[in-house]
Amino acid sequence: MQKILRYMQDQALQYSSDRCGSAADLSPRGNQEPQQRKSKLLHDTSADARAAGSDVNPFAQGVADSSSPYTAAASGAVNDCDYDGRPLSQTLRNGMQKVQYGYDNIWQSYEVYLPHPTSDPCLSKKQQQQQEKANDSGSYQNGWSGLGHRVKPKYWVVYIHGGYFRDPTVTSASFHPALSQLVNPSTESTAIRQVQSHVAGYASINYRLAPHDKYPQDESVPAYERREAQWPQMMDDVLNALRHLQERYGFGEDYLLVGHSVGATLAMLAALKAHDDEAAAIGTIQAPSAVAALCGIYDFEALHRKFTGYDYLTRNAIPDETDWVKASPARYSREGYDKLWARGSAKWVLLAQSKNDGLVDFGQAEEMFKVFEEEHKHEHESLILSDLIEIKGKHDEIWKQGDELARVVAMGIGEMMSLKQ
Repeated sequence: MQKILRYMQDQALQYSSDRCGSAADLSPRGNQEPQQRKSKLLHDTSADARAAGSDVNPFAQGVADSSSPYTAAASGAVNDCDYDGRPLSQTLRNGMQKVQYGYDNIWQSYEVYLPHPTSDPCLSKKQQQQQEKANDSGSYQNGWSGLGHRVKPKYWVVYIHGGYFRDPTVTSASFHPALSQLVNPSTESTAIRQVQSHVAGYASINYRLAPHDKYPQDESVPAYERREAQWPQMMDDVLNALRHLQERYGFGEDYLLVGHSVGATLAMLAALKAHDDEAAAIGTIQAPSAVAALCGIYDFEALHRKFTGYDYLTRNAIPDETDWVKASPARYSREGYDKLWARGSAKWVLLAQSKNDGLVDFGQAEEMFKVFEEEHKHEHESLILSDLIEIKGKHDEIWKQGDELARVVAMGIGEMMSLKQ
């Protein structure tokens, strides 16, 4: 019976993933952080989604929730633009794929973009051979190093969004503005141009969300679209997505894990937890070679002491107070990171924070940085290299505009490459 059930789930997942087709757009909407209030709820756009051809979860039947990650916006123009209103390129729109990595909930998905066609396992063996032959002649886009010889793309960038574990308007699509700049062949950024040829793929993860009082769900919403997650389900989803990505694309540890806000929290914890016993229960996961954490929350109790209003928001997603320390990356020791993440090889972490963030104070990044920098307390030098930089912009502007996020990602790719040399 279990084998039959698993077979049926596999068939449903294959249908839902639409593995070799275009992604259903994760509709960018006007967004605010969950701490900021909106007076108008999201309207039901399920009919528009069906008319636009958006994928629906085949596990159950029901009315699509208007804040599902696969609900297309009413206006087609919205799906063609990033969060800052700039049009997405045709190449980016056509090349984006949606993949479902979990069976339980429609939020268990990720978007993936492959700038180099040979990275795509959906190509037939014959197509891959033809593409490899073309690559041998040096014909693929951005496939040459500054030294005049062809470079085979190797590294991946995996992004985790924020939204305080609950905001349904902040999805994997929040990476689109930065991604548009990272893959733009005409970019004016020297740093981005230098790393473009080395990146085999970009992924942006969705995960199950906690409830949001401004976006309530009634009984008509099917179970697979419910936003009622509690810690550590968000963490479990990120680890499961990484496992799925690594199994599908085979990049191992050669990836930069990027996170914004609580996405940065999840990124740091994923580096720690990739090899622990709980992660092993869902399959083999390799930790990232590098982490880039922007505007992150690294100590929830410290945040509550400074801004009392965050207590409610944290409790909404992490109701058990004993988990607040476990979910705080800055509460782990340097030895813990060396043992659980580095495991004998060099790693790199970049902490990026704006002094005019407006929602997360600079002290959070400083506390995280101290974990790696207090060398005088230890006999042995840490295997984890670290840096703390200042970025510019308000909390949401970092990803909405995408410039600073793209800059940090390019830095992270460069540093990750240097570890491998």
